[in-house]
Amino acid sequence: MTDPELESSFARDIVLLKTVGLNPIVVHGGGPQVDSLLKQLGRESDRIDGMRVTDPATMEVVEMVLGGSVNKSIVNLINQHGGRAIGLTGKDGNLLRAQKLLMEKTLADGTVTQIDLGLVGEVTGVKTDVLEMFTQSDFIPVIAPLGVDEDGQTYNINADLVAGKVAEALGAEKLILLTNISGVLDENKNLLTGLSTQEVDRLIETGVIYGGMIPKVGCALDAVKGGVVSAHIVDGRVPHATLLEIFTDHGVGTLITNRLLRFASRCVVMHNILINKMLYEYTMCQLLGMNCAAPTDITFSFRGFSQRAGITSDHSDGFGIAFFEDKACRLFVDNQSAVLSPIAELVRNYPIKSRNVIAHIRKATQGKITLENSHPFIRELWGRQWIFAHNGDLHNFHPHLSGRFTPVGSTDSELAFCYLLEQLVLRFGYFEPSLNDVFALLEEISPKIAEYGTFNFCLSNGQALFSYATTKLHWIVREYPFTYARLVDIDVDIDFSQFTTKEDRVAVITTEPLTQNEVWTAYQPGEMILFKDGQVIKTATTHVERLAREAADPSLVRVTKADQY
Repeated sequence: MTDPELESSFARDIVLLKTVGLNPIVVHGGGPQVDSLLKQLGRESDRIDGMRVTDPATMEVVEMVLGGSVNKSIVNLINQHGGRAIGLTGKDGNLLRAQKLLMEKTLADGTVTQIDLGLVGEVTGVKTDVLEMFTQSDFIPVIAPLGVDEDGQTYNINADLVAGKVAEALGAEKLILLTNISGVLDENKNLLTGLSTQEVDRLIETGVIYGGMIPKVGCALDAVKGGVVSAHIVDGRVPHATLLEIFTDHGVGTLITNRLLRFASRCVVMHNILINKMLYEYTMCQLLGMNCAAPTDITFSFRGFSQRAGITSDHSDGFGIAFFEDKACRLFVDNQSAVLSPIAELVRNYPIKSRNVIAHIRKATQGKITLENSHPFIRELWGRQWIFAHNGDLHNFHPHLSGRFTPVGSTDSELAFCYLLEQLVLRFGYFEPSLNDVFALLEEISPKIAEYGTFNFCLSNGQALFSYATTKLHWIVREYPFTYARLVDIDVDIDFSQFTTKEDRVAVITTEPLTQNEVWTAYQPGEMILFKDGQVIKTATTHVERLAREAADPSLVRVTKADQY
């Protein structure tokens, strides 16, 4: 980027993203600047398939330019526009571990030969704690694509590849790659604004994507397949391309995702930039709980609820449902969207009857999109199975655990569940407490956890269902005389009077109301409710200091996707 106007708009956009609560991380190249200095020094540098052959003398120049002049000029530019940028190379804090890149090329006769590019490397590891330390301290990391191996040898690495690997390691929401064309084009040279990973594979196989675009598209494709929600190849020649891509439907480039494109969001930043944990556009996870006087069919509620996993909303990072049959619990989880998962289709069509059910559709914020990070979570305590699902984002929540309960995945939700169970054991030991005693402890502990962020949850041991909300939960109790209900998310209704008796009573808890013709009650901030036999048994409104501080000073509010719908 050499146009002063583009440089200025880039810096302003980056600062704005950080100001509104995003965590941009910039990864830059600098090929033209390296070429310029080599020319001044009277040296030449060969390229093979776009990759610079880097001998030790050239490596000195590359490191001087990328880690020095280019990196510091970008840092200075962002700082001049009100940001707090900090320059890094992959050598700082061992940020980027690397090894020599072994490039293979197929010759005309079909034989494959290895090409020695010298000190050109590939990323083998990323120290994410280094980056998280800076992003959590309001700094904007600016990374020069230099890596180091175990012997201390420095390698020149393609900036796109570095950005992709960093995005994967962080579980970033988006990877954005800058190019000097409008994006990925079809065979008629028309811009393809949105592609699935399967479509990208097909376009490469058929030769529509070819030549110099293949490495960039391949990098984006690998990142998305590695867990990054979406990758964007963007026209960096457009001023304020960042904001145009985020805040307009048409964007200024090509979006690649493995999600349903109907709900794929757009985002772009000039240079190679990944945006980690975007804090708006989507809500986080959604909860569904059911507690009944008699075993009851969950399929009506789940049919509407599951539409929010890619049809009426974008909670497509996995789903799960757990339901009790007496003391035993059946658990089904999948890291696919509930819209696409065959397991979810089974649940929608199979008449599951239970007195206690918890379901969850995930919008990932902490932890990658994997099976072990899919809610609900389950543990045994006092000879009963306990299930838990959470909506929220707990910031810097790192409680000490003794090891009795240990997370399998990497979510803040499972960590909170293990912590709650450990507190129960510490308080009551080997003897199972009453439901009232459990409620009292949860009433004491939950607001302390809520100090770290949004904490909405459903918890059940098969006897009853405990629920707590700091932001959004709603509940309804259906009982005799039953009437009909119509779902919000799909054109389905039911006349409950045709399927119930006078003894039936059903409590349903959900993030947002599921039906459009019934009266749902919203939880108050800090409210805890215990449901048993389909009715409210006990309630309490806890005092959350964080909520009080934010009410007194709205500038302290840390808005996350959990607080939006």
